[in-house]
Amino acid sequence: MINYPQPIVLDLIELSLRDRQIAYLEMNYKGLLLSHGGDLEAFGLQGLEAGSLIEHQLDIFTGLIDPECLPLYLPFIEMPSGESADIHMFEKSKRIWVLLMHTGEKKKYHQAIQQKNNELRLTHSRQARILNEHLGREVAVRLERSMEHINRSGERRNLTIMFADLRGFTALSERSSPEKLFEVLNIYLTRMISVSLMEGGVVDKIIGDEVMAVFGMLNQRQNGSVDAVKAAIHILTSIESLNRSQLLPDDHVLQVGIGIATGPVALGVLGSRHRKSLTVVGNHVNLAARLQGQAAGKQLIIDGASFRALGDEQAYFTPQQVELKGYSGPLDVHQLDLENLDFLEKRLVEHEEDPTIY
Repeated sequence: MINYPQPIVLDLIELSLRDRQIAYLEMNYKGLLLSHGGDLEAFGLQGLEAGSLIEHQLDIFTGLIDPECLPLYLPFIEMPSGESADIHMFEKSKRIWVLLMHTGEKKKYHQAIQQKNNELRLTHSRQARILNEHLGREVAVRLERSMEHINRSGERRNLTIMFADLRGFTALSERSSPEKLFEVLNIYLTRMISVSLMEGGVVDKIIGDEVMAVFGMLNQRQNGSVDAVKAAIHILTSIESLNRSQLLPDDHVLQVGIGIATGPVALGVLGSRHRKSLTVVGNHVNLAARLQGQAAGKQLIIDGASFRALGDEQAYFTPQQVELKGYSGPLDVHQLDLENLDFLEKRLVEHEEDPTIY
């Protein structure tokens, strides 16, 4: 043992014993109680008899009186008094000594740590429940698993990005009370998010009336372009069905413009230790946002990479050229107008018969 100066040893002893009840027991190797002392009453041990086996007087020592197993430390042991004690057993001078130290504030500290752990588990459960509510349980679990393999510095992935935004939102907000505005937005966002999730997308951001979703993230074999276009068409038809229903308050009519782009992006975790989020950044994220800005209400505009990945859906699109800020020349894109879909009326009837569809 290190030879500490006497003042340090005395201070350590004082710190250890301060505000703590202490008791001790002395036994021989057979477990015969030779002597005892200290604040025995605090532990309910005032009736101990010297000259008798300790095992016959305290069950907690049954099987513990073995010099080969010492020293031994047993924390937070409940004593006959109902209080808890830290029990230290050690061998010294051919005797077995037992030191009992009342846990006092230490037990409270231990309980506080346990409570904190319980609160953290509860918080995790709440977060999982929120993820399940907004992403769906299957998507939330798959996303949580996929995040385990994502490098914090970001990784390059070929994904499809979709931006969808309400047209005329400023005018809508000017003529609506805050309560009505939130009612309309919640109806609209419920449709938007549900469709994106059903088609295998992950909702990355919701900023006011704008939704950003990423496709192809959950499964690298997933055709993100096809899923994103299907989601966009379902959104357009679902919102049109909503306009024809009686679900919107007053005379509110919603129109959505959607942009989609496919290409390499950086996927990773952004933020500080206080708040982190999984997101994507890169040129194709900006391109999808710019295409959404070009789309009129009830219109979808996609880039060439997204169009080339489609199958029969290509027939719904017409080629266009657009000039976008930040690009040196016009871009070849493909445009879909809701009114030109030959199955529009059939889809709207399906929505009227079953409003729960998306």
